[in-house]
Amino acid sequence: MNTFDLSKKFFDWAVNNPDLVRPIHGILYFYIIDLNNRLAWVEKFSLPSYNTMHSIGVSNYKTYSKALGELKEYGFIRIIQVSKNQHTACVVALVKNTKALPKQLPKQCSGTALGTVVINKPLKHSKHDDDVLKNSPTTSTFSISECRAKYDKEYIDAKIKICESHNILHTNLQIFQNTFDSELISLGKKEKDFKDYADHFAKWINKKGVEGRKKILSEHFDKSNKKIDPSDKYK
Repeated sequence: MNTFDLSKKFFDWAVNNPDLVRPIHGILYFYIIDLNNRLAWVEKFSLPSYNTMHSIGVSNYKTYSKALGELKEYGFIRIIQVSKNQHTACVVALVKNTKALPKQLPKQCSGTALGTVVINKPLKHSKHDDDVLKNSPTTSTFSISECRAKYDKEYIDAKIKICESHNILHTNLQIFQNTFDSELISLGKKEKDFKDYADHFAKWINKKGVEGRKKILSEHFDKSNKKIDPSDKYK
């Protein structure tokens, strides 16, 4: 599976299905392909709704959700796990041998103009691509700051679950994250496996207990001299 083959199949389908294809199908599908490419072509991967909508210029979640469902219906992707809303991610997989095959080409579209052309052109990677690939799942360890950035971007659902489980205000969660990161660094752990980092944080904040979490928040707000309502302080 590669970008060229997937794009060729999409445009073959688009040319022969003008009654079905819409601009959003193309930009959404190619965003998904690009994301999977950056993740080293993993079998299934998380597709954050908000980030995707922002990247392809779609503000209406229903519009985005409908287009995603149609890509599934037309055989381009599989939806492993459905997102609940624009603030959660769904899990998808690209269909390698898509069933979205073209119908017979109309006569006016046949000929060499739509013939197969083999292009053996090396892909050019920007510095941004290299940074993303460096942080792909194929890399075993990351710096603590890289783990944190990756966690904040890809583990939105997990963060929401932690806040709900421990009755923590979402705005206060980063205080616990900062404390956790500082403790890791103070123990000399400058790098960590990403999954281990995410699991460790969930266990760490749970192990602190209510009193431990209260203490962390109290110390933070005392240092910042920020006056807040005690009922908010200890959520």
